[in-house]
Amino acid sequence: METLFRKLCQTRTLLLAWKTVKQKGSSGGVDGVSIDEYDQDIGSHITQIQNELKSGDWKLCKNNEDAELLLKTCSDYLQNRLLLRLNDPVIGETKNGFEFLGVRLTNSSISISKEKQTKLEMRIRELSWVDTSFSKEGLKSLDGIHNYYAPLLPDYYLTLFDNILLGRLEEIIRSDWKVIKNKATLCMALKQICFFSEKNIMLNGQLKGDLVSLFLGEKSRETSESADEKNRKLIKSRKAEYRRKENAATELVIGTYGTYIGVTSSGISLKVFGKKQADIPPTQNLKHITVISNGVSISSNAVGYCMDNQIAVDFFSPTGQHQGSILSNAFMSCSHWHRQVMMSRIKRCELAKKIISGKLKNQLNLVKYFHKYHKKQNMNLNETFDSFSMKIQENLTNLKNYRLADENEDYKEKIMSFEAVGAAAYWDYLKDLLLDDDIGFLRRERKGATDLFNCMLNYGYSILYARIWQSVLQRRLNPLEGMIHTSRNGSPAFVYDVIEMFRCQAVDRVVISLVQKKESLSIDNGRLSDETKKLLVANIVERLNRYEMYRGRECRPCDIISLQVRDIGDYISSDSTYRPYVAKW
Repeated sequence: METLFRKLCQTRTLLLAWKTVKQKGSSGGVDGVSIDEYDQDIGSHITQIQNELKSGDWKLCKNNEDAELLLKTCSDYLQNRLLLRLNDPVIGETKNGFEFLGVRLTNSSISISKEKQTKLEMRIRELSWVDTSFSKEGLKSLDGIHNYYAPLLPDYYLTLFDNILLGRLEEIIRSDWKVIKNKATLCMALKQICFFSEKNIMLNGQLKGDLVSLFLGEKSRETSESADEKNRKLIKSRKAEYRRKENAATELVIGTYGTYIGVTSSGISLKVFGKKQADIPPTQNLKHITVISNGVSISSNAVGYCMDNQIAVDFFSPTGQHQGSILSNAFMSCSHWHRQVMMSRIKRCELAKKIISGKLKNQLNLVKYFHKYHKKQNMNLNETFDSFSMKIQENLTNLKNYRLADENEDYKEKIMSFEAVGAAAYWDYLKDLLLDDDIGFLRRERKGATDLFNCMLNYGYSILYARIWQSVLQRRLNPLEGMIHTSRNGSPAFVYDVIEMFRCQAVDRVVISLVQKKESLSIDNGRLSDETKKLLVANIVERLNRYEMYRGRECRPCDIISLQVRDIGDYISSDSTYRPYVAKW
C-alpha cells in the first residue's frame, strides 16, 4: 500500500479532501474550531496532517478481526461523538487485491477496469455549454471524478482524462464560440474547470490560456484568414500532442539492466533489482514491449499473459540486432504461403517494381522535406539536391518502363541496380546535409559501422525490422519468400523487401532530426551509449505512432505497415492491384 499511502499524503489529495469538507457547509467541529477559522491557516494544517501521517504512529490491520474492530471503533466515534456515519464501508484483503466502486487495490498498485475507464471518459465527454457557462451536470461529473478517483489513481490515468477533457473543451469552443458572449465569460467559466494530473494542474494557466486563444481565433476567423490558419495549426498541434500521450501508453521500452518482467493480478509489472517500478502504462492499453538491454528477464506467467493478450515482446542485443520476439499463436498461420511460393516471375517482378518505386519516392520526399529548411542556409546544397532529384526521377522512369523479357530473366539484379543508383544519390545528399553537424558521416555502412550516424541507422532499422516481421506473420505471409531479396541461411527476405518502403520515413527522418536538434548523442567503440539507445528507440516508437494522412484518412505508420502487408497479401492471392506506401512531405 506504499503507493496509495504516498498518494494520500500528497498536498493535492488533502486539499481535495478539505474542499469536500467545506462544501458540506458545516459550522464547525467538536473541537470548537469553525470551518472559516480552519481555512485561514489551511497550509499549516495540511502540513501538520502530512507530518502526522508520515510519523508512523498508525498501522494497517493485520487480519480481518482487527479490521472489524477498527471499523466498529470508527463508526461508534463518528455516530456517537460527531453525529456522522460512514457510507458503505468495505473491508478487503490487499495482498490478493480487492475492488471497490470500480477501483482495484493491491499491495503494489491501483487501477480501474476497462469498463470503468470507458464510463469515466464518457462522463467527461458529456460536458457541454449552456447559456453563459458549462453545464451543471457536466461540472458535477468532473467534481465526482476529482473527489473520488483523482486522489487514488496513478498519474497516467489522470493524464489520459486530462487529454480527453482538453479535447472536449476544444470541441465546445469550436462548435459554440458564437454563443459564448466574450472572453470574460469564457474565463469565468474556465475557473470552474480543474485538471486531474499534477503536471496539468501546474500548467493550469497555460492550458486555459491556450483555450482562450482558441476562442479568440474562432471569433476572428471570418475576418482574418491568417488568424484562422494559425488557429488550425494550434488545434492540429494540440491534437497531435494528445494523441502522442495516448499512444505512449501502448508502448513499453525497457533499457535498464537488472529489470524483471512479471505479472500480477492487475497485469504486467516491473522490478529493477527487486524494487517494484510503479509508473508503467496500464496493461489494458499495452500492445508492445521492446527490450534493448542485457540482463532483462521475464517470467513464464508474463510470457503467457503477453501471448494471451497479443502483446508482442521484442528483444535486441546491445548493438541493435533483433534477437527474437514473443508472439501470440494468432500470428502463426501460413494460409498465404503456398500462393506466395507459386507466384509467377512476372507477377513477382511487378511487385518488386512497386516496392522499389515506393522507396525511391519516399527518399525523394524526405529530401524535399529537409531541403526546404536548409536551402537558404547552405547554397552549395542546392546543386546536390538538383543532381539527386534528377537521378531519382530518371530511375523512377527506368523502373516504370522495365519489363521482364521472359520467365528466366533475373529481374532482381536489374531492379536492385535502379535502387542502388537512387541510394547512392540519396546518401550523397545526406552527407552534404549533415556536413555542418560535425558527426563525421562519410558514407553508408551497414555491418561493421563505427560512426554515430550509421550505428543509429542500423539500430533503428532493427526496431523497424521487428515490427514488419510481426506484421508479415500476422497477415499469414511467408517471411522467407522474398520478391527482391533472396533468402540465405533462413534469412527473412520478404521482411527485407517490405522494410525498404519505410526506412527513410520511420528511421532516417528520426535520426537526422536528433542530430540536427543537437541532442546528447554518444558512441564508444562502435556501440551507442545506453542513453542514446533509449532516446533513439523512444523517438522511433513515437514516430511509428504519430498520425499522418494515408489514403484519405489519418493513420499511424505502425498501422500503415500492417495495411501495406495486407495489400501485398491481396495482390499475391488475387488479381487486385497494389499501391506502395508513399509518405507526404
